[in-house]
Amino acid sequence: MFIALTLLFSLNTVLISGQVTIGSAIEPRDGALLDLTQGTVTTKGLGLPCVALNRLTVSPGKSLAQTIDGRNNADNWNRYDHVGLLVYNIGSFCINKGVYVWSGTKWEQILQKQKEDALFSPNSYIVIPGTFSLEIPVEKAFRVWEYYGSSEGNNRLPSETVTGTLTPVLYWQDAPIIVTTPTITGDTREDKIVVSISPVAPKGNAVIALKDRSNTIRWSWHIWMTDDPTSANLDGNGYIWMDRYLGATSVTPADVGTIGLTYQWGRKDPFPRSTVWANVEPTLQNSHGEGVTAVVKSTVLSNRQTNFKTAISSPITFIKSGSYSNYDWYSTNQTTTAERWDWRWDRTEEGCFRKTPVDPCPKGWRVPDWIYENNTATTSPWVGLDKTNGGTFNYGFDWTTANGASGEFGFYAGAGYRNSSTGDLALVSAVNGPGTFCNVWTATSYLTNIYTLEFSISIVQTAYRKNRSSGYYVRCVRE
Repeated sequence: MFIALTLLFSLNTVLISGQVTIGSAIEPRDGALLDLTQGTVTTKGLGLPCVALNRLTVSPGKSLAQTIDGRNNADNWNRYDHVGLLVYNIGSFCINKGVYVWSGTKWEQILQKQKEDALFSPNSYIVIPGTFSLEIPVEKAFRVWEYYGSSEGNNRLPSETVTGTLTPVLYWQDAPIIVTTPTITGDTREDKIVVSISPVAPKGNAVIALKDRSNTIRWSWHIWMTDDPTSANLDGNGYIWMDRYLGATSVTPADVGTIGLTYQWGRKDPFPRSTVWANVEPTLQNSHGEGVTAVVKSTVLSNRQTNFKTAISSPITFIKSGSYSNYDWYSTNQTTTAERWDWRWDRTEEGCFRKTPVDPCPKGWRVPDWIYENNTATTSPWVGLDKTNGGTFNYGFDWTTANGASGEFGFYAGAGYRNSSTGDLALVSAVNGPGTFCNVWTATSYLTNIYTLEFSISIVQTAYRKNRSSGYYVRCVRE
């Protein structure tokens, strides 16, 4: 371990040059600038400085010093001069306890926690062009049915298990990304689906499903072939944002690739996007280029377990709200929080918000929640955005640098939505034409509704409440 020491005695700085041993009179080893040893056996350790990291990256206009709680805003630590800085984080501000080192761009945790529960493994995977294969652990499918089929998961699924021969299938794709049938390494929960990616695959989306002996789809995963949507490092209102909607393949205004995939609130499976600026369903295909079933539109039933099972076993079925006034795909009775299932995309762990088993975002990312104070949702993650700081409307607003808001948010396409009552695409306004309005989900509920970002060519509403069965877009934030 190489550490630069500045020793403080009586408020005077003493600079020590050369190699140093602390703990004994033994000469330091050749490769050690600082050698901590008592001899052959050392009985004491190195006490790292304990700090409270309040974020893992540097906010716009701030320095590295402000990532540590209690530092003065006037402190100006150059982030590049401090590469290798080592601290122990005490676990405040929803950042895990442990040893962190500053990499120049981010505080990186050195010692990771024990193996994560497969229940919280991702439901989508980013595949960068040029990638040739992907492995998907199947244990998630087993854990979901064990968890949601038990009282711990509030019995939201029937008490069923994943059994017998496991069969992966390409459920749908909107471009020839996968040209061979997926395979699997075995029939146990420790096995993996192996997906071969075409070496000339265009950008687009696919869904891989896993069937068991009953021929029932037990889980499915979204494959997102796109340029890296995380590299822009957009920092807005304390969140690090992806630069596009989940499932979008472009950030260029007016490009049809800026249209993302739509999601019903609390479901992890996407619905295909239009490939034109019109209310036209896309043509889907399998690994052989053959057409597959387009979006199925069915009506919500009174049995919540059946609705949730349908959402899993038929990922492309849009569960319409029908005649029920609460407009939810999951429950027709929303008199209690348990019946509403308000925490579908958000859960608390030691007072911090974490992604849930049905969160649609890739590993390390989640659906944004509202900012909470005293256990009450008080502030939208998009607070400060309006049509004046979004530039000239061009099939959406460009909030990459939004004056009046805190930070950067990227381009938001006016990609419409899917209608909650019909499941149909709605990309065209009767008044303003295509690409002129949109809704984006948060993970935060308000009674029977959900907070969204809603905007059109003429207005921006950062705290608009909408019903749960609509098909809206997701803009992921870093966990």
